[in-house]
Amino acid sequence: MTRGTPRQSAHAAERSSVTQAGRDIVTIHNTTPPPDLTRMVSVEPPWDRLDHDVRGRTSLVDHLARMTADGTGQLIVVHGGGGYGKTTLALHFAARMRERGVTVWWVPAHDESGVATGMREVCSRVGVSPEHIQAAWTGQTSAPDLLWRSLADLPHPWLLVVDNADDPELVVSTRSTRHTGPSWLRSTKGSNGSVLITSRDGRRQAWGPHASLLPVPALDPDHGARVLLDLTRRDAGQFAAARAVADRLGGLPLALRLAGLHSARMATAPPLPGLKPVRNFDDYLASLDEHFVNTVEAASPHPSERREPRELITETWELSLEALRQRGHTEARTVLRLLSCFAHSRIPYRLLDARVMATSPLFTGITPEKLLTLLQALAELGLTEQTRGPHQSPELQAADLVLHPVVRESNRHHRDVVDNLAEYAKVTGALLDSATRDLDHEDSTTWAQWQALAPHCTAPLRLWEEAGTEAPDHADHIRVAALSTFRCGRFLYQCGLYSQAEHELTAALEPQHKILGDTHPDTVRTRVTLASVLTTEAKFDAADTEFHTALTIQTKLLGHAHPDTLDTRSRRAVALRARDRLTEAEAEFRAVLNHQVTILGAEHRQTLDTKNRLAHLMHLQGKAEEAEAGFRAVLAAREIVLGRHHINTLDSRSELASLLHVRGDLADAEAEYHRLLADEREALGEDHPKTLIAYSHLAMLRHDQNKIDGLEQLYEEVLDKQKRVLGPTHIHTLATRHRLAKFHFENSRLETARQEFEDVLHEKTEILGEEHHATLITREYRALTLAALGNTQTAIEELKLLLTIRLRTTGKNHPLTSATRANLAAVSNRSDTNRKLDAEIL
Repeated sequence: MTRGTPRQSAHAAERSSVTQAGRDIVTIHNTTPPPDLTRMVSVEPPWDRLDHDVRGRTSLVDHLARMTADGTGQLIVVHGGGGYGKTTLALHFAARMRERGVTVWWVPAHDESGVATGMREVCSRVGVSPEHIQAAWTGQTSAPDLLWRSLADLPHPWLLVVDNADDPELVVSTRSTRHTGPSWLRSTKGSNGSVLITSRDGRRQAWGPHASLLPVPALDPDHGARVLLDLTRRDAGQFAAARAVADRLGGLPLALRLAGLHSARMATAPPLPGLKPVRNFDDYLASLDEHFVNTVEAASPHPSERREPRELITETWELSLEALRQRGHTEARTVLRLLSCFAHSRIPYRLLDARVMATSPLFTGITPEKLLTLLQALAELGLTEQTRGPHQSPELQAADLVLHPVVRESNRHHRDVVDNLAEYAKVTGALLDSATRDLDHEDSTTWAQWQALAPHCTAPLRLWEEAGTEAPDHADHIRVAALSTFRCGRFLYQCGLYSQAEHELTAALEPQHKILGDTHPDTVRTRVTLASVLTTEAKFDAADTEFHTALTIQTKLLGHAHPDTLDTRSRRAVALRARDRLTEAEAEFRAVLNHQVTILGAEHRQTLDTKNRLAHLMHLQGKAEEAEAGFRAVLAAREIVLGRHHINTLDSRSELASLLHVRGDLADAEAEYHRLLADEREALGEDHPKTLIAYSHLAMLRHDQNKIDGLEQLYEEVLDKQKRVLGPTHIHTLATRHRLAKFHFENSRLETARQEFEDVLHEKTEILGEEHHATLITREYRALTLAALGNTQTAIEELKLLLTIRLRTTGKNHPLTSATRANLAAVSNRSDTNRKLDAEIL
């Protein structure tokens, strides 16, 4: 069968490399692969928050232990208002379970994405294969079904904590989505594990009949007093006064914690003029009553009983802010309000640029030194906390800010913010603009920074939406806010997170369309980038619409040969190429390139992009010499213009190596692959997706050099890493899977090869379409495998159909067409197949 093996060319799509399979073609319909973002997700409980004993909750922890002791499984909802200590209770219970050898996972439930990501990580932790996870989380199967089948099969005890599930629909979904399907939460009866949920919502109708509801009450005054004494390290002689404060604060744990930290801090404060001392709890109680004399009904012997928990918490942190004001930290209140305007996510310090803040009337005169003092003061009083991101080492001093959800929400909706929403929107947008403006989304060393900033990029737009965007004098500020969202979309696109990129770019495009108009350069640029994302997602009709709108505007306003218009035309040609409209794509690439060389110069970045895209097309058309010349020229120029380790430069080297490999220049290809691998390991790291692709290329090269000792193991190792980093259905992973199936085919493991070719063909058809040339490659190998298994007639019919497609799409003289004709002749064992088949078809 080897004499019928097709000699095929390879081609890569925009910002990608060709994964060649010796004489197999695999077209990469993708941009730069994503970083290993799964490593930024943790389902470990936040054990570092166990920094104090739990007071007044021992009976609840004991009760939870009894409920889960019989091993029959429980679904328990611990519910109570904000600030009641539900998370602390769950954490202490989780610690007790850990001591008993129970495996514990912790999934935050602030939003739908967090729930889905956390549950995916739980599946990974319990040993679910990457293939099944990818299928479930791309909507091919049910993710909740997969999760619960996996948990039900676990032989050892486990506990799943779903924290802060204040919106039950995020976990008990009545609005089935593509990613979640039915409910994440189900009855655990009969399993070896339990689920513990913390939520403000304690309604039976919200959680269903299988849940056990356990309310978390406020602390009684005695336990509340002990909390205050623990925090202030005062002796029992202060118990009565502490008990009065606890009673005044309604026994609310968060309010008690803030009060205790305030008292401890103020007890050691220097005697500044005008600063009222807080030497003991009597002083604190007097300050509390005096500060809220206008809001608390003094006639009531127990005012706290007449107030909402949120008001009690507000009282405690407002009192702390007032103390900071008296100590000269007048901007502390405004800084806290600003922090609350960002997303409910860790806030990187690099986002808080005092020089930018100082341009706002909210922060006149603030300096970096003053901001640092204010942030430290807020942290000392418990109003902010520090946490480390997934990639931050413990020994580093740098950490990110975190606000308690109740503190954030209370401040975000405080009258100070509501009455000055436009000002907060302006400064928030300016900060994100400053933080993202010079952050190169193509530089992989910036991706950890981008990952921390990304959740916040739409925050200014949300503020403007609430504030109203009608006033003309706000247009420039809204433009700035939309720019940060646009940049975030480009970053997500670069990482391969296409649906999220589409969401961000759409979010930026809406206000740009409304405020700036369709003809504004920002609007057009966002539209063009969105079109590229839609092309990558194979949403070709939507992409055509965006490209057409953008090009119509650019041609009318700028002319058909303006650099911006040319860049859009070049990108649209990529979309034509992706749809295998190769003749149109080539004509457009060449027309664009002629203008770019004249207007921009031969080594401008946009000119090099088009040259590279044209070289891709030549490779796809089997014009290897022209493609090689193009790749070599682009590689040399990119090394000078962008640097040896830039992503685009690495892509050019990868594409050149792949072309040499496909053409049969194996020694030269091997040298290029080794240079590429060395550069990628240095620039990107050992487990970066592009590094893994280089390893995959080297495995394929060994295959074609007939160095088969250990080859199967090498394929498996590369494939395991690609599945983990890229996912089992990423096109690069599919390329390696195709090659491993071919290895099985060549070693007469025909049924194994057939099944793998079937699986890969299904995935490629879903991603690329039935007649994409990469899909046809796998389809052809499946036919050859069927022939080897004895199903000759089916194989002949399939190869005839393939040849019909080849003749229509690539022409009768293309190497792919010739290879398919040769394979058909070999299978049918008829020397006159070529003449007869041409007569039948043509």
